[in-house]
Amino acid sequence: MHLRPVFCALMLASLMGGQLSFGQQVDVPLYPLDVAVHADGQAYVVDRNLPGVWQWKQEKLSILFEGSRKFRTPLNAARSIALDQDGNLLVGDSSTRDVY
Repeated sequence: MHLRPVFCALMLASLMGGQLSFGQQVDVPLYPLDVAVHADGQAYVVDRNLPGVWQWKQEKLSILFEGSRKFRTPLNAARSIALDQDGNLLVGDSSTRDVY
């Protein structure tokens, strides 16, 4: 069992006030791999099954960027996410071997 996706799902559930339900079909990340949380409470989650990046802002989850399902296209296989010191979002993609 890979613990990183489980940790990301639990982190996301915590941000959502515990309202994440695994027993019902909801519009949430299906395979969260990493999460980055901004000081203002916004959170960003990379999702392997989207593929792309979800944004948690003002208590609402929405798609920030949806990548193509075609291999070797940007954010087809986003694996990691971070915020730099200026608050810029950085996403590592194993499909293109690049950082966006």
